[in-house]
Amino acid sequence: MSQRPSRQGGMILLEALMAMLIFSLGILGLVGVSGIAIGAQSDAQYRTDANALATELAQRIWLSTDRTSTTTLRESLAGFQHRPTEDTDNPCHFTGDEATNVGTVNAGTIVEEWITRVREGARRLPGAGADMQSIVVDTDADGFNRVQITVCWKAGADVPRRHTYVTLVN
Repeated sequence: MSQRPSRQGGMILLEALMAMLIFSLGILGLVGVSGIAIGAQSDAQYRTDANALATELAQRIWLSTDRTSTTTLRESLAGFQHRPTEDTDNPCHFTGDEATNVGTVNAGTIVEEWITRVREGARRLPGAGADMQSIVVDTDADGFNRVQITVCWKAGADVPRRHTYVTLVN
């Protein structure tokens, strides 16, 4: 007796190949998702570091201002203003005068050291240039001695990231 050839010859092999294809696509999807998760975690860490750096500078400003009178407070705070104008065509590119030492307050030195820490310190931010950091001081009567610290950095080829910290110094 001769056996008839089965019409299902090779179906198990075809099913196995399809299962491997579906499994491979699932693995590739997981790899892609993990890459996105790592990028989000890095961005969160940079934002945490930017906040810590801005808070550190705000504390130094608060401790370093001369409070012997309202006038000296405003004058010493004004010395901390650093590149207050943002280029509208180039986000996170600031222009204007740099911080200066006023009287006994070494505002220029404090800001210069802080920018060095932003660029090279333990919490350094990638792609953070000296022209990417700004401190705007509003000492008008209605401004309540408002200090706005903007920290910018550029991770990879992305657009610049920014963190803005605002505080009042009285």
